[in-house]
Parts: sequence; C-alpha cells; structure tokens
Amino acid sequence: MGIKLSGMISGLDTDSLVKELMSAYSTKKDKLVKSKIKQEWKMDAWKDMNKSIHTFYTKSLSSMRLSGTYNAKKVTVSDSKVATVSGSTNAVNGTQTLRVTKLAKSGYLTGGKISAEDGSKLTESSKLSSIKGMSDLVGSKININGTDITVTEDMNIGQFVKEMKSAGVGASFDTTNQRFFVNAKASGADADFTITGGNSSGVGALKAMGLFTVNDKDKAEYQKLAALDGDPDGALTAYIDDIAGKKYYTVESYTEKLNKENESASAANENLTKSIEANEKEIERLTEQRANDTLTEEDRTAIDEQIAKLNKAIDNSRATIAENETKISDNTALLNDPDALSAKVNEENAKIRQDVEDDITGKIAAAKVALAETASTDTSGTQAVRINGSDAEIWLNGAKYEGKSNTFSINGLTISAQQVTGDEKVTITTDTDVDGVYKQIKSFLTEYNKLVNSMDASYNAASAGDYEPLTDEEKEALSDGEVEKWEKKVKDALLRRDSTLGNVATAMKSAMAQTFEVGGVKMNLASFGIKTLGYFNAAENEKGAYHIDGDVDDDATSGNADKLKAMIASDPEKTIEFFQKLTTNLYDTLTDKMKGSTMSSAYTVYNDKQMKKDYDSYTKKITDMEEYLSKTEETWYKKFAKMESAMSKLQSQQANFASMLGM
Repeated sequence: MGIKLSGMISGLDTDSLVKELMSAYSTKKDKLVKSKIKQEWKMDAWKDMNKSIHTFYTKSLSSMRLSGTYNAKKVTVSDSKVATVSGSTNAVNGTQTLRVTKLAKSGYLTGGKISAEDGSKLTESSKLSSIKGMSDLVGSKININGTDITVTEDMNIGQFVKEMKSAGVGASFDTTNQRFFVNAKASGADADFTITGGNSSGVGALKAMGLFTVNDKDKAEYQKLAALDGDPDGALTAYIDDIAGKKYYTVESYTEKLNKENESASAANENLTKSIEANEKEIERLTEQRANDTLTEEDRTAIDEQIAKLNKAIDNSRATIAENETKISDNTALLNDPDALSAKVNEENAKIRQDVEDDITGKIAAAKVALAETASTDTSGTQAVRINGSDAEIWLNGAKYEGKSNTFSINGLTISAQQVTGDEKVTITTDTDVDGVYKQIKSFLTEYNKLVNSMDASYNAASAGDYEPLTDEEKEALSDGEVEKWEKKVKDALLRRDSTLGNVATAMKSAMAQTFEVGGVKMNLASFGIKTLGYFNAAENEKGAYHIDGDVDDDATSGNADKLKAMIASDPEKTIEFFQKLTTNLYDTLTDKMKGSTMSSAYTVYNDKQMKKDYDSYTKKITDMEEYLSKTEETWYKKFAKMESAMSKLQSQQANFASMLGM
C-alpha cells in the first residue's frame, strides 16, 4: 500500500474513519486470536496432565503389578563378609545354615616377561618375529579353545592379541611389564580356556612369548592327541575321518556353493560395468577440460595423472570381469556335467581330508613336545603363571550346591558367596519384610492420590467468567503483574468441567473401588483399612484420595488400628495378590483410555490430534481474516481517495467558474 495523503481537500480524518469502519472486522480477528491462544494453552495443560498420568502408569502403577516389587522377604546373614543374600516372595521364613567351601574363579594366565632380540622395548606394533626366540618360529600354530592362530612374518603383537580375542578369550599385552595376559571370559571350570601348540613349533612359540604353561585341561588335550600317534587300532584314521567328514561336500551342497559363486560374480560384474562406464565418462570430461587453452602445463599434467588412474581402474575392472566370467563359465560347465561335478566334489573332499590330516599330525607333534617339556622341565622357569578356572561350592542346610559363578538361586533365596568359611557355618534368617511391603503400598497410594487430586482440582477449578486471553494491545494497557494474574485466571480454568478429564478420573476411581476374590475371600481396599475420608470430611479436591488407617504420617487416620500392617504380617501372599489384582485392573483401565485413535495418539488420554487440528484451523482463519482486513482497508482508502479526487475537481471547477464571473 502506498503513502496515504488523505483528507487534504475534504478536511476529514480519513484514517480515523477507516479505523472505525474496520473495528467490527478487527474485533472478529481478535476473537479468533484469543481462541487460538486459549486452544494452545489448553493443549499445554493437557500435555502436562497426560504426562502426569503416563508417568504414574509406566512407573508406580506398572511396577505394582509385579510380585518382585514388594520385596516381601527380609533376609539377614550372621556374617555379611561371607555372603550377601536376598529373598523373593517364594523364600521360606526361618533360619538356615550356610558354608562356603569354594569360590568360583575365572581362568587366568600371566605371561612370563619377554624381550626383543635387539634389547629394545616391545610394543603392540612390534613384530612377533622380533621377540627373542621367535625369529625361526614363523609358521608356528597356537591353538586357543580349538582355534588355530598361525604366526606370520608380518604379524605384530597387537594383531596377535586381536587374534586371541577372536578365539574367545580376553587378552592384552602390557608394554610396561613386557608380558601377555590371557583370561577366560567367564568364571567356572567349564568356561576355562586351553592354550596349546598347534604344530611341532607351536610349543616353542608359546615358550618364546612367555605363554607356555600346562594345566590339567591343556594336559588332557595334549594326552588325547599324543595317544593317536602311530594310529593305534585305527584311532587316528577314525579321528581324522570324523573331523573331515563334518566338512565334506555333498553334490547338493557343492551345487549350492557354485550357484552362489555365480550369483556373486554376476552381481560383481554388473557393478564393475557401471564403474567402467562412469570412469569412461569422467575421462571424456577430463579430456575436454584438458583442451582448454587457459590451462597451464601443471594443470594438464594433473589431468593426465587423473586420466591414467582412471584408465588403470578400468583395466583392473575389465580383468576382474574376465576372471569372473571364466569362473561362471567353469562353474556352469560343472553344473551341466553330473560326472564332472561328482569328480570335483571327490577332489575337494580329498583336499579337505589332507588338510585335516596335516593339521592333526602337526597337533600330535606339538602334543608330544609339550608333554616332554612338562615331564623334563620345571615349567615355572618360564615365569608364566596359570590360575585354573574353577566352580563355586556351597553347603546350604547340609546339601551341596556347585555352580559356575558365586551366585546361587535356591528356593527363593539369591546367595552371592564372597568368602570361604571352611567348616564354619553362618546362619541365614528369612522373615516377612512387613515394612518393605507396607512402604511399597503406601508409596503407590501417595502417587495415586497426588494424581487424582490434581485431576479433581483441574476439573473443579473456578470459572474464569468473562476472562479471555489478552491481545498485545490489551497487555500494553496493563502492568506485568496484572497481565500475570489475568492469564492465571484463564489458565487455571482451562480443564474445568472437561468431559474427557472427568471420564478418566471416574474410570480410575471406579477401578480402585473394585472387589476381588483372593484365596476364596472377597476383598477391597477397605478390607485393609484403606479408604477415602468421605465427602464431608475430605478437603476440597481430595475426596478421591485414599488414607491408610494407622499411618503415622496421616493426621486424619494415624489414631486408627493399623489393619494393613497386620494383614501383611499375617498373610503377606494374600495381601500382595490383592494389590497385584487391583493395580492390574487399574493398569488395564488406563491402557484402554490411552489407546490410539483417529483423534488421539497412543498413550494419550485426550484428543491431541483433534486439538491440533482445531489449533491449525484457528491459524488458517486468522490468516484468511488478515488478508480480508487488508483488502477491505485498501478498498475503503481507495473510496476516500476517489472522493477526495472528485472534490478536488469540483473545487477546481468552482474556482474557474468564479474567475469567469470576475469574482
């Protein structure tokens, strides 16, 4: 809109007139703005309320459905240094005796101190061949938990450690102390590890790296292999056949292998062909760029280098494509010739058996060397120390229990052994944890009361009357304090008499008032001395809150007999079962209320989708109204401008007429 020079001829205050004419429309816009603000505040109020409901639902309420929440048993140990013990609801009340005779241990090997041939400090980047005594042991095999690790020329200490970890043990190299450390990943005898020579030079490699020790598990492995030497009664042949047989191909499995190879090669060729096409296009682009007269020789040289790299990549891709095509052709020929395929399977299986035979022969040689070393040498001279993995052993009430870890679960008790007692006994006393169960129930009711009181306060809030959100212009006429009080009046009443809020609160109260049959007896909260104070005795907006008789923290009921504690002490199982049923029913009620729909999101008790839709509708209406106001205001200004123009012409005509008359 251009600059308005209004009322110059007519003397009218055009701006004031237009403003007055527009006031009715502006009032409509203000109402829309107020409605939008109020809708936004209501959405925020519902978000806060829903958050409170959802928090109660997922935390306090959800956990009360589970028996483990109640900590129904209190367990004490006469000597807490020996063991820690906790009890579930299934633990039997009474006193029991405990002895700890063995603690579970993880297998552990502390390597002997090693050094480099040249006397330098070894690090993870040092090659294994640089370790003193390792220079002639390249090709040695070390077997960990049945997995062979081959010492290669370029393998360094860090890579060797990584290979050990891949074999299923914890491993590290301490550069400060120049030692390897190896440990089992779990405690117990079954979880212990073996570390043996995988061929005749493997034992020498273990010794050079300070890893040679022979425990019972290693020795048993060595003895088993050494016993096969010479193939007594065909035992070695049978052993090799058994291992190789598990790896043999059948015609079907080899056919599947060839088909997969063909599929993989075809897919690779397709990608390589695309790569060649892309590189050729790039060469064309670079060739055109090179022809630019503005380029320097240095620029052209750089382009030539790029083109050379691309051509090399193309050549490599074509070579790989040719190899893949040959492989596909050979595989296809085999697949189409049953006799040739069968012969190929036999050939591959023969190779597999030979590999297995070579591997076993190497392991037998290593076993003989290791056993000879064990028989003739004090292995402690290697300075390697081995702690065997072992199981824990405890005696509860005279019965022996063994386990891979130091934690035992026995008849509702969880016992964590910490110290060996030998023949001495400690006592474990189990009793109902009345205070623990009471605390859980009281905590739940506290959270429930807090939520329901908040819902009732919002539902029963005082009416805001004619108070509506303020526009920016209205705020300017008030102080900050007055604005704050005004808006609080509106916000406090946002959920007043809200039907959704009322329905949710009513559903929750109804669920809490239900009666359940437990052990053949019908029970409700009143059976435990838990009830509301009644309409006339309860404080405002606290009529749905529950109070526990005998609760020392509750002035209204502290003088009554503590029926809840008495029930917990006399029959904890029945008490817990009732509260599980009660809270499960309330949980299901809220689950139903929080189901998603076309109007609401999941885990939301109010129609958040519809409210957002209404909010967006207000936004659009305001935008449309602003456009309408702008156009209408412009129309009025144009009309007044025309009037001014007409009056100007009339004034000019009158002046001319007067001049003609000599006036």
